[in-house]
Amino acid sequence: FNVTANLFDIQGTSTRVINMGSGTWTANRTNGTAWAAAATGITLNANSSTILITDAGASNKTFAGAGLTYNKLSITGGGAGSVNFTGANTFANLPQITGGTKTIKFTAGTTTTFTGGTSFGNGSNLITIASITAATHTLSKASGTISGTSLNITNSIATGGAAWYAGATPPSVDSGGNTGWIFSAAPSG
Repeated sequence: FNVTANLFDIQGTSTRVINMGSGTWTANRTNGTAWAAAATGITLNANSSTILITDAGASNKTFAGAGLTYNKLSITGGGAGSVNFTGANTFANLPQITGGTKTIKFTAGTTTTFTGGTSFGNGSNLITIASITAATHTLSKASGTISGTSLNITNSIATGGAAWYAGATPPSVDSGGNTGWIFSAAPSG
């Protein structure tokens, strides 16, 4: 089933199982926390689901993932507000971003792991990747080549074995504090 709500709040400490199935879980909150999970007592089966954060406003949104493993994640809409990720979460793909410029921030000192995906960006729309505070966060993927487009990156450590290319057309920006990113186009072939 597809599920739409302002906020998905998976809190508590009792033993519980969430089977997300194959639907799209749309969080359309206009400000504040769009997804909040607590890891204690939960078994989250992401299955082949997609989490969609619709974001077209000036307010920041938060994805508090509690260090759980999710399938696909998409972010739509532009707007000045950032999407902030808390927790050392795992996703089956790099965030798919559509609909305009966007800022994505990760918690400093945590590692966000991606098990799939090869592209990061939104065409000519600038995507800013940064930490929520002024320290570094880590993005990790075990293998493959990441091909970025129009990224502005700050305080980001790219690691895990994959080659992380920020892209060259339009030029991606190294705003400092980065390790592991290659600020050129990914090789073809």
